[in-house]
Amino acid sequence: MGAFVLAGELAAAEGDFEAAFAGYEERMRPFVARNQALGPANIKRMVIRSKGQVRMSMIMMRLMARTPGRERLLAKVMAPIQRAATAISLESYRPPESADG
Repeated sequence: MGAFVLAGELAAAEGDFEAAFAGYEERMRPFVARNQALGPANIKRMVIRSKGQVRMSMIMMRLMARTPGRERLLAKVMAPIQRAATAISLESYRPPESADG
């Protein structure tokens, strides 16, 4: 994502690197901030600290396979990740017009 936006901004700026980097920062900052905000909450859920938590996680995974409506439940859990992953709209960068026309 970042490489695409950077390449597009560099091409659109036609050699004005300061403008390209400023455009890149402006387009990427909200996307990056939204994704970074997910980190602390996800670490608390993902890092298991005790044998009891391991056991409970294994039980929940087994039960999840048999839970009716699990798709809706998972969709709720995944919604913040989905919103963060799609928090950017990509430009349709076009190459600069050549002098040859």
